[in-house]
Amino acid sequence: MGLISRIRSRKVIPTVSAIMPDAIQFGADKWQMHGKWYRSFLVVAYPREVQAGWFEPFLRFPRPLILTIFSGPVPIDLQLGSMNRSLLWNLGEEEANRRSGRLADPVRHTAIEDAERIRGRVARGETRLIETHLTATLWAESLEELDDASNLLIGLASGMLLVMRLLRYQQEVGLQRILPVFGSPSHPREMDAHAWATLFPYASQEIVHEHGQIWGANAQTHSLVIIDRFQLPSPHSVTVAWSGAGKSFAAKLEILRTRYRGIPVKVLDPEGEYRVLEHIGAHIWKIGDPDNPEFPWDPFRIESNDTPEETERQVDFLLRFVERLDPSIKQMTPILERALWRIIRRFQPSTARGGETTLVFRQRSEIVCDDNILLQELQEIDFATSERVEALIHRWKVLAPVGAKSGFGCQVFDLSRLTEKMKAAAYLAVTEYIARTVIEVPRQLVVFDEAWQLLNDPNTAPYLESLYRRARKWGTALALLTQDIGDFTRNKAAEVCLRNSPIVLLLRQHPESLAEVTQLMRLEAGEVELLNFAQRGQGILIVGDDHVPLNVLAAPYEVRLINMETAR
Repeated sequence: MGLISRIRSRKVIPTVSAIMPDAIQFGADKWQMHGKWYRSFLVVAYPREVQAGWFEPFLRFPRPLILTIFSGPVPIDLQLGSMNRSLLWNLGEEEANRRSGRLADPVRHTAIEDAERIRGRVARGETRLIETHLTATLWAESLEELDDASNLLIGLASGMLLVMRLLRYQQEVGLQRILPVFGSPSHPREMDAHAWATLFPYASQEIVHEHGQIWGANAQTHSLVIIDRFQLPSPHSVTVAWSGAGKSFAAKLEILRTRYRGIPVKVLDPEGEYRVLEHIGAHIWKIGDPDNPEFPWDPFRIESNDTPEETERQVDFLLRFVERLDPSIKQMTPILERALWRIIRRFQPSTARGGETTLVFRQRSEIVCDDNILLQELQEIDFATSERVEALIHRWKVLAPVGAKSGFGCQVFDLSRLTEKMKAAAYLAVTEYIARTVIEVPRQLVVFDEAWQLLNDPNTAPYLESLYRRARKWGTALALLTQDIGDFTRNKAAEVCLRNSPIVLLLRQHPESLAEVTQLMRLEAGEVELLNFAQRGQGILIVGDDHVPLNVLAAPYEVRLINMETAR
């Protein structure tokens, strides 16, 4: 009985009340319905000249706004007749002013020029005139919010050269414009078809590649941003963000989603932040680990190749690598270089072609030199240098002995257990390893976290520049993460890396670096303000010439996986 009585006592809302409110209260400059406040404006004048995208700030107004646009074509005979009458009237007025000695009216002179131009285009069939009537209605929960939104809308319209009039004592007209039963408005404005087309956002700053992966959502349109970096002219990217802005989180998200697509990934991790990727099957190269250290490659090896330039590059790497292990050995570099070239020439005698001496190897990827061969050669040339180099080789192999190589889909080079001096050497070794193996895996993603350690070093920056060029040729994508945009302006090699990166992700920036970011990336005032006050994971994504405000999005399981702690 209790259930039946409760059902009978329920208040049934009439069908008409569900569609229309019981009452609407109109005032001089506002009206109220369902507890919300509304205010309507009419656009009475437009800019003289417009271009694609000029109306977009109005369409992206940050407060609740209802735009009603009425459009209808004007018959051609009426178009030409109306313009001819207006043109004759204005020409007569201008001639009368001239004869009376009065100054010409610049507004009338401009109207005559526009009318003649549009009349000619209409007569040639290049455009048509369209009647346009635009009404803007704001709504808010309170009068204070409505007043704030009104002031913001009027200021925006003034900046866009739109003339808006408040429908004072005509607010019911604003309601009528919203209803679907509204007919043709009175006193519409006429504009040509090209200007009218700019009112509609058929083309906007959306980035959606057909076979890409999600980077986040457009902060203004809330649509997904989908990018396939491998379909761009260059697949490289740069991420610049202040500490704690979310650059490592965004990088881990991209790594996860790249692995979803079956694309191999390599990560250079100086701080041990990417060990969590072990849960998705990543192999962690624990360089410097006291229990199980390993490294995939012996940096003291020189392999045969197709060109003498590559041989010279490998020799140059080995000399720089030894200097990184112990900078004080630089005075012995000439002895080490002489030993390396003696080994190379003994492996394959040089042949003369047209007066030039070249090296022609018997077989590609055959070992020309390793640590044992190098030490034997050095003992014959200079025993003291041999002892110093042997100590460095032993020290490196204790920290990074060569482990078993296999086809790992995801590899992380963990450098967190190394000293700063050894990290510099490990950075160089990993970069060279990627450069030599880039041809083996033509489509892969390589992430360099804290890339400033490479960019600021005049010895390693050229190797990174060389890797950029080689990787682009073979389709390998490099992603550089750093905290300061100035890291890309300190030397020529770093500038080349930035110029060859069509994808730039800017998250929250340090206040002192905002001016440099603005100048280098040519940001607008609104973009600078966004970067200054951005929350974690918010920023600007630049892809080629397109700038998009981005919110980095992750699924709940992705967040749990990335935040999962790994035993250290």
